[in-house]
Amino acid sequence: TADGADVSELTRSWAEEDAKAMAKEVRVAERAGNRGSLLLTMLVKNEESHLLRSLPAWAPIIDFWVVGIDRNNTDRSGELVEQLLGQVPGELLVVDFDGMGPTWTKIVEHGVRRFPQATHGILADADFTPLPHTLNKAELDTSCSKLSFSILEADGSGTRAIDWIYRNVEGVQVARRTHQILLVPSLPNQQQYQRQISFTVQEFADGYQDRAGNKSGRYIEWLLKDLEELPGDARTIYYLGKEHFNLIGSNPIKDLQSDPPGPGAWHVRQALHYWKWRSSIELQGFGPGQKLDEERYWAMLKAAEICERFLFDFQCALEYWHKAWHLDRPRADAVFYIGQHYRLQQDGEKAVKYLRETIRLPMPRRSHHQWPYLYSCLRHVELVRAASSLTREFDLSSKAWRAVESSYHEALRNCPEEDKVGLQAWFSQAIDRRLRSKERKKARKDKSPTSSPSPLFSSSPLPPSSSSSSSSSPLLPSATSSSSSSSSSSSPPSTSVSPVYVEDVGTRASHWCRGVVGFSMALE
Repeated sequence: TADGADVSELTRSWAEEDAKAMAKEVRVAERAGNRGSLLLTMLVKNEESHLLRSLPAWAPIIDFWVVGIDRNNTDRSGELVEQLLGQVPGELLVVDFDGMGPTWTKIVEHGVRRFPQATHGILADADFTPLPHTLNKAELDTSCSKLSFSILEADGSGTRAIDWIYRNVEGVQVARRTHQILLVPSLPNQQQYQRQISFTVQEFADGYQDRAGNKSGRYIEWLLKDLEELPGDARTIYYLGKEHFNLIGSNPIKDLQSDPPGPGAWHVRQALHYWKWRSSIELQGFGPGQKLDEERYWAMLKAAEICERFLFDFQCALEYWHKAWHLDRPRADAVFYIGQHYRLQQDGEKAVKYLRETIRLPMPRRSHHQWPYLYSCLRHVELVRAASSLTREFDLSSKAWRAVESSYHEALRNCPEEDKVGLQAWFSQAIDRRLRSKERKKARKDKSPTSSPSPLFSSSPLPPSSSSSSSSSPLLPSATSSSSSSSSSSSPPSTSVSPVYVEDVGTRASHWCRGVVGFSMALE
């Protein structure tokens, strides 16, 4: 398994592999004497503060530029563009904004006409500041239609890759009014359509769209226009779910239960509608033995999150977690949530069963929303909790016990100190449960066929014991709340909500993720 230092080592090894591969390609290109030229395209409105920082870094590394400035701009953005990029051939283009894609396409097309000698163009937000030393123009491969580069996240959470460098040729389009994508024609006799280069930019927060307010509301309007023009478009449907989710407000459960419903209720229902819709879409070129549709995977997880956290529809949540797990078996997120659900329902037998699946999995290499903390710490803590008195009585087998014991030591080794509070008490309770299980097994073996069941070894569920040491951890909630469900571990999951479940799920942070190595921690 990839635990603790192993997780960090794994991510480092991926980065080193990528760096070596890119360095090899650069050396080949340099020996061949290949060197491209770069046209900067940018769309701005009231971005004076960002431009003062970003344009001085762009000026030494670009060969041409076309900057579109919104007709309703009210600050010195246009003046700064001409001042800071004046020594580089370029043009300032006044545009009437109609969403990102249509407006940026006009800028790209203008650049192709005015500067056809540029081999490549790049789309750059005003809040992108390049790291100049990372651009080697020998990497501007003219045989590829698109090139990807890295963005350092504004919040410091990690990096993401974006494919916004294009061959400066006729037919390039920027599609969709928001969450736009770049469409570039294939080239004659092309062997590779796209590849990654080592170029890196730093993103900064508080761009115009963030500062203008009601960002998600505007995005929903643009996305609905895109959906009219691109019926059934998977990406648009996914982001409609995301933007509605962003607008659910601070108390969506109260809004859902109010009569009439509060303002967040509609957004909850709409987010679920769009994410269920996206979950049902199977894209061409994705599937078994092909590329993994990670966007579909996350739509399934988000649909399950809404069903669990806000609607308390646990059958719905389980359905979509299982769909996500089936779609991406090597990834631990979905099966972890299944196990955690059963632990919150105090069904320890099922919780241990599914959580044991998670600890067998090394962290797989994925493009979006990696959660290293799940692999290094959280899955191990949750398995120990599932075997403790936080759940109803069940027989803990020898194999399950070995997994619990291993996870306990992994959690001690890898978890931060604040997340170990209560761990020792839960492990002690798991030891007691294992001893009781062995005693029951021995009693069943020794019992004569005619003897009556011994009250000492009754298989009836026992109430969970309390642990005073567990109540002080923000990650590990109290074991003292009692469950309102009295069903056995073999019965279907109850749709009634126990006090423990409401408290844990109601305070859980959103599983929305930030960036390629974002920490999408749905922690309790």
